Amino acid sequence: MSGTTAIVVGLVNYGDSDRIVKLLTPNEGLVSCMVRGVRKSKKRYGGAFDIGNVVEVVLKQGRGRLPTVGSVDLSHGHPHLRGDLERLTLMSYLVEFVSSLAQEGHEAKKLYGVLQMALLLLDGVTHPPGVLFRWSLEAKALTFAGIAPELRRCSLCGEALDGDLVYVNSSGGAAHSSCGRGERLSLDWCRQVEGARRTPLAESIDVEPVAGNRWTLHDHLAWHGSRPMKSRVMLANIEEANPPN
Repeated sequence: MSGTTAIVVGLVNYGDSDRIVKLLTPNEGLVSCMVRGVRKSKKRYGGAFDIGNVVEVVLKQGRGRLPTVGSVDLSHGHPHLRGDLERLTLMSYLVEFVSSLAQEGHEAKKLYGVLQMALLLLDGVTHPPGVLFRWSLEAKALTFAGIAPELRRCSLCGEALDGDLVYVNSSGGAAHSSCGRGERLSLDWCRQVEGARRTPLAESIDVEPVAGNRWTLHDHLAWHGSRPMKSRVMLANIEEANPPN
């Protein structure tokens, strides 16, 4: 593969001086590559391979299984959010969430696009966005990956949602409490998240979220086999310190 635009979504140290970098690309999905000598010479790549950066990278076939980086240019480093712990933690979580839905060798134009937009918005705001911003990104990414949660009708009986509700991971969405068991859910939450899923991400930045169900969409992804997200614990601590009114 030659030159491509990518978002840096993962880093793993390898040997004494190398690093394996995981990239999210529009056309090839997840791509892992080797960066030789990056841990010995900070000048060569600078901070180009920091998580969340958008880069233009040229890859070449190396001696091993993974391609190696021939050259890299930083397109956007999102410098404004990196001085804000809350936005930086949210960025790490969004990168981890979206990249966990992508696959190697499968195009990921929509996943790439929604993550790129989220990072640009997060860098551009003057204050951390409300939790609805995260829910909106989660719902959109799940939709683009083909595992959208059902929030308009009972995921078990198919009837319109009303009354007491629960979230049933095994059926993929909200359900009447009389149909199944799960985390208690409000109809207002279902309507707000479904609305955010269908509107531009920017429109969710300053909208007050309904109370409760802060990690339902995360748990929906986890049920589908996603590995535990390292960034979730820190983000949860930050969000719990700033709950919705």
